Amino acid sequence: MAKLTLTNLASLVNTTIDADKQLIDASDYEFDTDTYSGLIVKIGKQIMEDSTFTDRLPELDGENLPFGTDIEEYFINLALPIAHDPTGANALAPQDPVFEDAAYSKSLGRKTFKETLRDNMYEKALLGQTEASAIAAQVLKRWSDQRTLFRYSAKKELLGNLIEKVIAAKTDNADLTVVHTQAKPADVTTAEAFIKKVKERVTELSEFITDTNNIGAVPAKSDSLILYIKGSDIIPNIDVEALAGAFNPDKVQIPVEVRIVEDFGTVTGDDAGKVYAILADTRIARLHSHRLATESERNATGEFTNMLAHETFIAYISKFVNVNLFKTAIDPDPEDPEDPEDPED
Repeated sequence: MAKLTLTNLASLVNTTIDADKQLIDASDYEFDTDTYSGLIVKIGKQIMEDSTFTDRLPELDGENLPFGTDIEEYFINLALPIAHDPTGANALAPQDPVFEDAAYSKSLGRKTFKETLRDNMYEKALLGQTEASAIAAQVLKRWSDQRTLFRYSAKKELLGNLIEKVIAAKTDNADLTVVHTQAKPADVTTAEAFIKKVKERVTELSEFITDTNNIGAVPAKSDSLILYIKGSDIIPNIDVEALAGAFNPDKVQIPVEVRIVEDFGTVTGDDAGKVYAILADTRIARLHSHRLATESERNATGEFTNMLAHETFIAYISKFVNVNLFKTAIDPDPEDPEDPEDPED
């Protein structure tokens, strides 16, 4: 009998745990037969993996709109006081309110979320009732998951549209202070500079009355703000490089709600692509639903049931509440992770 050593044990394990026998593609899988009986070796376990799909932007949920599918946003501006007239000559003259030009959001069309649950199809490939019930439950879950993931992706796309609208407004009106060039936090200097800039902008948007921080250029003040950050690297860089504590998972010290997203959808334009953070009034955007209808259709001949959800979406971006963007000055070199970005303008 051979003596076990760490060397020969490692060799034995290496030859036994054959890498070619894991993660075999379906097209490459071949069944085996028992040496003595000739019977086919059966599958002994079936594993169905899953992930939890959640919408991490619940604040962008708008209320259901049962009647009408367009949104009209208007703003009544402040009227300038007039000189007192002791003669009373103009006492009955009107002083009508000043209405800004309204902005509109239109329906995005109706979508259908559909999944089919078949009878007497999956069972022949399963080990028992437990697996059959699991598949049925998973099909129903996937029906719900596709709607959840669609709504979450739609909200990120809405944030991307917001970025493009803000940059366009800044291009048309140079007096707006809605776009800020700021290096992404990557070291102590840039992390501290970003924190300082965020605090500065939060103070201006939430404490001061300004008319340069929204697309409509109207006097505004924000009672509640939220910070959207793109990517997974900014918060760790701030925590590590800026002595931690400037952000926690949900709050900035100042305080501001923080949401971290994978992306801002599909943005177009050089400047839009450089935006990595959005500081906005919590009223800035909403995804509304119109007439969600859930149905099921039984096809007795085909032995299957279709589950359907029909829903119309309306995406809204505000013209009259505050929003600020943070963008890099230049595109970092993708081949050089140490490539510095320009400092704040």
